[in-house]
Amino acid sequence: VATKMSFDYRTYSLKEHFDEFNQRYWNGDLPSGPLCWIRDPKYMAADAHAQFDFDKDEPHSRCWRIKILIPTARSEDYVNELLLHEMIHLQFKDDPTEDSDDPNFHGEKFRAKAAELEQMTGYSNIKDKGVVAERVRSFFHELMSRA
Repeated sequence: VATKMSFDYRTYSLKEHFDEFNQRYWNGDLPSGPLCWIRDPKYMAADAHAQFDFDKDEPHSRCWRIKILIPTARSEDYVNELLLHEMIHLQFKDDPTEDSDDPNFHGEKFRAKAAELEQMTGYSNIKDKGVVAERVRSFFHELMSRA
């Protein structure tokens, strides 16, 4: 079992895990896109983020990327939960009803899919991975003070 200090994000392939989860839980229906690790928490309000932008080459379509904050990558299970959480956002990215009852886009469909994935995976915290910036910064500062 990986621990907070023994997990090395450099050996975790975001692409391989994304592809595996996409096939297993979405039948390969999610579009592929950039996945990246982010080092500095000041640019992120949570442990992970699904960002949707307009593609400059195709102004009528949106492109996306999933970013995961390195200092919060405590274990493989934790990163799996983060990735699944962001993949749910990707599933509902074009559904205007998903922001109607939650400013973080954790609407009814999002919560239902998270509960379904929690049941299927055994993970218990997929729906609540949108951790606020203060907790992220606190963890980052704790890590830096140990260095």
